[in-house]
Amino acid sequence: MSGRIEDRLKALKALPVIEPPAELESRTLSAMARAAAAPDAVGSPQVIARAAGWVIAIGAGVLLSVWLANDNAPDVPAELADAVAPPQAADEFYSLLVEESMRLEELLALMPAPRRVMRADTASTIVGLEDRVALIDAALRQTGAEADLPEYRTALMLDRVEVMNALVNVRYAQSRAFVF
Repeated sequence: MSGRIEDRLKALKALPVIEPPAELESRTLSAMARAAAAPDAVGSPQVIARAAGWVIAIGAGVLLSVWLANDNAPDVPAELADAVAPPQAADEFYSLLVEESMRLEELLALMPAPRRVMRADTASTIVGLEDRVALIDAALRQTGAEADLPEYRTALMLDRVEVMNALVNVRYAQSRAFVF
């Protein structure tokens, strides 16, 4: 070891040992005993308040997810909402979906051209939504046993309307018209 380190070690060893006062140790031990004996039982107010907070937070999350799921659902007339709808109502619902899809296509075409520079996550979202629309269109063009079922085509068209609506919203949010 170098001389400086040895000198410092000697100086540290030469320091007097200081003992804490005896009453400090007894006060510390009694405070630790009180903390350990604190009522953490199931019936204590703190535990009940904590549990109530968790229940409220979880309940609020569930209610919010249900509310958002119902809020994002398309507005469907009550007579068309039945799963066991007559074929005529199913055809009407499908034609309503086709009209909505065409309206969203027109709205998308009327939007200003996308900015040349945008965030990578926004561009990725737009590309993902456009790819999803292309996949749905390819599935709608298919023919075959499953593809010719009206329920299948209606489900695909409903999915297309939802994806197109999301695409319009994202494109509008990143457009120049929405800049603050």
